[in-house]
Amino acid sequence: MTSLAFVSSVPLLSRSHSVSFFASHRGKQLSISHRHRKHPPTTTTQATPLRATPRASVFKDLLAGPSDPPKPRPLYQVILFTVTTNFLWYGWYKYCIEQELRALTGEGPGGVGALLPFVLGVTSPLYLPTGGPAEVGVAAGVLWIVSVQYYLYRRINALMVAKGNTPPLTPWWIVIPGFNLVVGLRSVHFLSLAFGAKRDADPVIDIFPFLGKETLGLWELVVTPSLWLQVGRRK
Repeated sequence: MTSLAFVSSVPLLSRSHSVSFFASHRGKQLSISHRHRKHPPTTTTQATPLRATPRASVFKDLLAGPSDPPKPRPLYQVILFTVTTNFLWYGWYKYCIEQELRALTGEGPGGVGALLPFVLGVTSPLYLPTGGPAEVGVAAGVLWIVSVQYYLYRRINALMVAKGNTPPLTPWWIVIPGFNLVVGLRSVHFLSLAFGAKRDADPVIDIFPFLGKETLGLWELVVTPSLWLQVGRRK
């Protein structure tokens, strides 16, 4: 005959309870024990906000318009966006800085005033007869943008002087082939500084020291090779 014994115990003042079940069958004993315990409270973690990807940041900088206060645009960024867009982005850059300078100082033609006469002039062969009027229109457009750039360099010098620095640009270099490119690149860098950028935030300046030198003479640039190029060395 099969015998069955059942014993149950329930502690009254305990946070857990146990049930013991004993069964014997043909001399074999089976013991089952089950215990309930309180589980630790579940902790929740807050989701980490998504960060902008580098690609999103690049497009944000690429499409950023005029801002107040003015937005620093480092030289490496201006070169990158200008080259990759076949110089189209430089027109947008020119518009933005002229708008920002006019809002900041109350001087200058503004973005539209700087670009519209130039565009109308260089495209005059599309709507004016050649052999005189169109050529005059092109020359007038070029002369206008050169004068606007010259005035820009003077305003950048004034901003740097207001910050306690010496004037970094030589505006009349704009009429010397080769040096007009030098003063143009330097103007981008020093305008970025005038708008609040850090001096060591532009890797292009590390490679081409003459672009970031606070004062630069024409003859100094010609006879000082150490200013031309430095690779693998920071200032």
